[in-house]
Amino acid sequence: MLKEERLPHQLRVQSRQIDNVLRHRQLSAEVAGGTVTQRAIHFDLHSHFSSGLERLRELKQDFLDALGVADVQLARKDGQWQLQINRPEEPPVALLDLLPLLPDIGSATAVLGVSEANEPLLIDLTDEDQSHMLLIGDSGAGKTTLLRSLAVSLALTNKQSQLQLVIIDANDRADAGGFTDLEPLSYLPHLLEPVVRDAATSVELLSFLLREMTYRLEQGVRTPVIVVLIDHLATLLEKTGETGAAALMQLVQKGPMAGIHLIMTTTQPESDLLTAVFKSTVPVRLVGRMQDEQAGLAATGDSNLRPEYFWGSGDFAAIVNGDAIYFQAAYIGDYDLHLTIDLLHRRRPRPILAKTFDVRQAATLVEEPVQPPEEILHFTPEGKVQPKTKQAAVKQTADDDEIPFDAGFGWDLAQEDSLEA
Repeated sequence: MLKEERLPHQLRVQSRQIDNVLRHRQLSAEVAGGTVTQRAIHFDLHSHFSSGLERLRELKQDFLDALGVADVQLARKDGQWQLQINRPEEPPVALLDLLPLLPDIGSATAVLGVSEANEPLLIDLTDEDQSHMLLIGDSGAGKTTLLRSLAVSLALTNKQSQLQLVIIDANDRADAGGFTDLEPLSYLPHLLEPVVRDAATSVELLSFLLREMTYRLEQGVRTPVIVVLIDHLATLLEKTGETGAAALMQLVQKGPMAGIHLIMTTTQPESDLLTAVFKSTVPVRLVGRMQDEQAGLAATGDSNLRPEYFWGSGDFAAIVNGDAIYFQAAYIGDYDLHLTIDLLHRRRPRPILAKTFDVRQAATLVEEPVQPPEEILHFTPEGKVQPKTKQAAVKQTADDDEIPFDAGFGWDLAQEDSLEA
């Protein structure tokens, strides 16, 4: 389901973003569909008034900011304004394309990516030989991106009653209040609390996890599994001092017996803060590109792996029990993450009310059900795109506070390019 929804969802969200810019700038226009090719997306802008649309060129920066793209182009075609954005290259391994190939993933099993042998690579955190992971690499190696994919894969394949997540982002930019790639994960329903960004809250959270671990060990409890994801481990240890280091050491050593597992990233594998005892109790290392040869050797323990020659951007080696497997990390972009979070929240069971209520009074408040929007993309039973159809002239409207996924638009797929959603 998610694989087929990736492109339609992106079109819905981007169309809403464009409409928001037009409405904010008080231009009487809206997206009325468009055309998708392999290289670009063309948004047709419809208006009942011909005057005023010349101002569109002045809004280029607004569109860039709203869409988060490097460039947009505005042009008139057949008397109609079009906004064009280039489509980025598809990632080598898209997480939402990979997951449908893995229908029987076990609980607390994270999806890493695809190996050189073109086989999915998984890590079962409940296996004592795979209970914790340390991601190592220079900036740009893809550590944070992989950490994000691991969190999403665990959320998609485990119920909240089975697995819960804790995320600590020790990035200096996070501590300063800047936006980071992990910030959207705060909306995952599996999180015990939003992504933690400051040292004081991190210490409180680690102390809570220690108390939870102690209780579980006393009671013989291991569920639900708690997975703690920490970005920039060495930075966290610097900020939290001995208190943070002692708590993490205990969680690494005893956590798996209580169903608590750690997935951490660092750019400093040779740091004195990461003691030999600490590193020896983390059984799985995922090593990305490292330009420093000695640092790479310290990270891998194998002079044959040579991470200084890795490509970066998700090119990793997984080291488990002394064996190394090269793999391309799974990737989830912002639009796919948006789609995933919406799906997870729609899957959540309805809450059971703890107080009585008047059925007759409640019944008077029931509104007419909203009809679902018409399908954006049409496929033949064989999965091929049908020939071009006449695009819709007017889009469905929705209130400002609605989730943008519900707005439907008539999109045609250009026949000159073969396109798969």
